[in-house]
Amino acid sequence: MKLSVIVPTLHRSQDLKVLLKSFILQTRNPLEILIIDQSDDTKTKELCLRFKKELPIKYTHSKIKSSTHNRNLGVRQAKGEVVVFLDDDTELEPDYLEQIDNFYKEHPKAIGGMSKVLNQDEIGGRVVGVGIFNKLYMLTATLFRLQSFRKGFFILKSGRNVFYFDSPKEIVAEWLSGVSWYKKEIFKEFQFDESLFKWAWGEDRMLSYQIHKKHPNSLFYYPKASLYHHESQAGRVEQKEKIYLKVFYQYWFSYKHVGHAFFYWWGNVGEILLHFLNACLRRESFKNPWYYLKANLSLIKNLKRVKKGDLKF
Repeated sequence: MKLSVIVPTLHRSQDLKVLLKSFILQTRNPLEILIIDQSDDTKTKELCLRFKKELPIKYTHSKIKSSTHNRNLGVRQAKGEVVVFLDDDTELEPDYLEQIDNFYKEHPKAIGGMSKVLNQDEIGGRVVGVGIFNKLYMLTATLFRLQSFRKGFFILKSGRNVFYFDSPKEIVAEWLSGVSWYKKEIFKEFQFDESLFKWAWGEDRMLSYQIHKKHPNSLFYYPKASLYHHESQAGRVEQKEKIYLKVFYQYWFSYKHVGHAFFYWWGNVGEILLHFLNACLRRESFKNPWYYLKANLSLIKNLKRVKKGDLKF
């Protein structure tokens, strides 16, 4: 199958360089690599020009700093039968694209799949979630519908998502992460929600969960396609704004697609509590639970606007 790779990027030319180098080592080539650059300088454009002799790069500069807008822009430009979404701070295993080909040979009726993140333990740490406090975290998080003892990739009543990247076997999933791929034809029915702007937390989950609800058993976690996610700090919003966006976007997802209001708010209480406990253990700043509390109060104050999809204030 012809693969179009879409990479939105913002002020991460050095991280993108690592990703592009990993494309050179691939055992099969993509049809095109669509770089959607939101940066204010020319470093990314210059980098793409250097790699263009070796890779089928198509560069576009976007004035709109929004991952949802620019993923949709990439889809409109894509010529392949499958669109592959990658973060700009990832690094591919050499057979990554070949394994996506194999995925559709094994699952010809599937719509989409998601990669194994080989360093997930480094980037996906849970609040109060390691060592002696693991059981305490799991019990508390499960009580507040933030986590589950059941393993897999599914959505809880609180709107939170459960993942199992340690699985060596493929799993039918209810949602896919940002390092995923879809048959392009599905975008005749769905697109990324552009109500989410800037750091569009959860945009991949919102898209994929809608697809799951209409087309159950069509999405898969496929560990044979694997990569590293280095989680660059370049181009990110500050912690306070990040928490506000997360709280508001989590509500928008839960309100629009899950519909269990009580469990959403119950989960928020647990989230504040767990961050406070984490701060007591000196694993994070006490500013974080304070920001979560203030974000929830702001959400309550602006609830009518948020329910209308007005998130840009």
